[in-house]
This record gives sequence, C-alpha cells and structure tokens, in this order.
Amino acid sequence: MTIHSITPAPKAVQPVSVAVVAAGPQRLASLLEPHLPVPVGRLVIFDAAGLAGTMPTMLGAEVELIAAAIGDAEGETELIRHSLPGFFSLHRAAETLHEIFPGLHETARRSIPVVPVTAMAGRLGAAAFTLILDLPGEELALLSRLERHGLLERVQKLTLRCGAERFFEEAMTADELQEWLAERGFNLTLLISTRN
Repeated sequence: MTIHSITPAPKAVQPVSVAVVAAGPQRLASLLEPHLPVPVGRLVIFDAAGLAGTMPTMLGAEVELIAAAIGDAEGETELIRHSLPGFFSLHRAAETLHEIFPGLHETARRSIPVVPVTAMAGRLGAAAFTLILDLPGEELALLSRLERHGLLERVQKLTLRCGAERFFEEAMTADELQEWLAERGFNLTLLISTRN
C-alpha cells in the first residue's frame, strides 16, 4: 500500500487595489514600502502637496498619481506648508503641536485642487481595497467622507498615521479615532507609537 499526502495547490493571491492619501514625497516614501500589500494590482496616490514627482514603479502594478486633495465635491482648498521640512496639512496646527515645536509656523499657503471622493471609487473599481492615509489632521474628515459615500465598508485594511494628541484643528486624537473606527467594525492589529 502506498500512502500519498496531498496538499492543495496554493491559491493564487489576487492583486489588491490600494489608495494612498498623503502630502509630499517624504510622507509617501515612508508609507509605501512597509505598508503595501503584495501583490498590488492598482495603486492610486492622492498627493495633496503635488510634489511627489515621478510615480513609483511597481512590478505588475498600474500606478496613478493625482495631485489633489479629496473632498465631497470638486473644487479647491488651501494647503498649508509648515516650517518643518516636508510638513503639509489642510488644517491649522493646534496649540498642542506648537507646544512640541515652539518655533513651528506657517511658511506658505496655496490653493490646490480637490477631487470628489467618488473619484477614488471610480479609479479603484468595485472591489475591496487597502487605504494608506497620512495627511495630518485630515483623518476623520476623509474617513467620514468615505463612510458617507459607502466606501469605508470596502476598506479591507487601513494604515494611518495619527497624532496621539489633537495636533490640528478639527482633528481627533489617535485614541478617539481608534474608537471611531472600532464602532465601524475595524480591529486594531498593529500599533506603532513614536514619541519624538
């Protein structure tokens, strides 16, 4: 008698669509490599600062770079450049951020285009997607927009960078945001806390 041990062939991993929302090349670079799922089928980068330059090359992935912020409707908004290198936001810094960086100040404001949140859905298709979010102070605003338009329920994995304290006007603390997400069915799987 011969005994055969048969294991099923591994299933092919389906490419994942990924949306990245950030501002500027430094923030994009720090997010992409460590947090991208493998394999990526479509990578759509919304860069509010419009400074990312050339698009990253990813073997087998379709990559699109959109130099715009995401809003409820098409239009314009103001991007704030802060005195820390590569630091942009759509919201004014709160007093807690000024306490950490006493010399922090705005160095420039400029008008940038806004694309409607529905543009994200159009570019990613109907399937679930991964969302990587690193736009200081914009976390709750963007996640709320996604929820209103039925897109938050399609997020299969969310990676975001958020302040432990309320560092921007209209922002939430990391704990408040984690609670907001938990109420919507998201489970925390990894927390990296840095205190700089």
